[in-house]
Parts: sequence; structure tokens; C-alpha cells
Amino acid sequence: MSQVLNSTNDRLWLKDSHQKRSNRSVELGKQTIDLLIEKRIPVTYTNIANYSKEIDTEGKGIHQNTIRTNEQLLEYYKQHSLTYK
Repeated sequence: MSQVLNSTNDRLWLKDSHQKRSNRSVELGKQTIDLLIEKRIPVTYTNIANYSKEIDTEGKGIHQNTIRTNEQLLEYYKQHSLTYK
């Protein structure tokens, strides 16, 4: 009753799905950061998470950890945050 697992399966659909979500997070995060700057609100993880829900068409927004784990979004955050150390 042993199974042979095929580890060569690249699961392209999964990579494609992950890339779409990552791109969505970057775009939504950048839009939110730009909005915060425009409204003169401090660019913090919490503010980004809260305001992203308001401008997201799906109403989901992005989580604070998404900013920390997404390299592109983290770099954009570092450039515009006055509170980042």
C-alpha cells in the first residue's frame, strides 16, 4: 500500500495563483501608501492595513504581515515611512 509521489509536478496553477495575489498586494499596498501620504497620515503597518480595506474593491485589504513578507511592498514602505527604524 505504498504510494509513489511525483515530486516533479511543478503545479504551475499554484505558482500563477500566488503571483496574482502577490501582485494584488503590491498594487493595493502602494495605492494605500500613496493615499496616506496625500492625506498626511503616518505610513505605518496598522494604517496601511486599515486604509487598504477602504480602497480595496473586494473590501479585504491587506494584512500587516503581508507588508513585512512581500519584498517589493516592504521596500516601498521603507521609502515612505517616517517611523520605520
